[in-house]
Amino acid sequence: MRPKRRRQWDGFTLIELVMVIVIAGIIAAMVAVFIKAPVDGYFNSVRRAVLTEEADSALRVIARDLQSALPNSIVCGGATYPLEFLSVRSGGRFREAQTGASAGTPLVFGSTATGFDLIGGAAGVTQTDAVGGAVSGTGNRVVVGNLSSGVSTCNNTVAANGAAAFVANGPTLSSLATNSATIASTTYPAECNLASAAAQDDLSTSSVNESNSREFGRFYVVNSAPVTYACSASVGITRSGVTLVDRGHVAACQIACDQTKARVQLVTVNLTLRDSANETVTLLRRVTIVNRP
Repeated sequence: MRPKRRRQWDGFTLIELVMVIVIAGIIAAMVAVFIKAPVDGYFNSVRRAVLTEEADSALRVIARDLQSALPNSIVCGGATYPLEFLSVRSGGRFREAQTGASAGTPLVFGSTATGFDLIGGAAGVTQTDAVGGAVSGTGNRVVVGNLSSGVSTCNNTVAANGAAAFVANGPTLSSLATNSATIASTTYPAECNLASAAAQDDLSTSSVNESNSREFGRFYVVNSAPVTYACSASVGITRSGVTLVDRGHVAACQIACDQTKARVQLVTVNLTLRDSANETVTLLRRVTIVNRP
């Protein structure tokens, strides 16, 4: 009688294979519990970093713009545009008196002027602002001694909803050359002359004299069209109609101006962005403006 031969098996049985799959699934589920939080945290941090970069970029543009605004022209709180101002495109110093040989064309306050000579040449004749384009006569104003709203004849600003309000000390620029500027006929009011005794001693109730803090003989070339910022969840963030941040990302936006001090102005921008995964970031930036004309 032949002895029984031992059966030879190659591989796993079905039961063993099922057991391996089940055990592997249990181990994978246990590992996933510990890995999920770090992985989610990583992707959340990536989304926050993207939102932070987007918000910071917009705030940098606003801060840069505010630093180049015409002194005493910033207006906050408008229903359509919470931030508006006149943008400086160029500038320099004007001649205040003729030379010893009675030569040169100075800017004389209180008298009709159609132009004046520049001291030291024009600053940035081909300078461009954020909108683009070289400085030229069309669409620009020449402003001298732009004071606060307390001196209405020397306060070029933004009236409301993107409309600029120019007064006598902000005539239209006809042409800007290396050593001279031609303007529309105007009479710069005497009170806009920062070099005058009255302007130097405008703090009548104080013994402090501000003459050393003023920059005499300075003029600014500003764009006739003001820069306007819209900032809300419904429109996003736009600069003069150009979108900086899409409205789908803006959850909230507040812009406020502290105008309690005429010489120093504080502009605060509080911006909250949200992405499609409902991740949010909030950034706040304060910009200090020294309104020294």
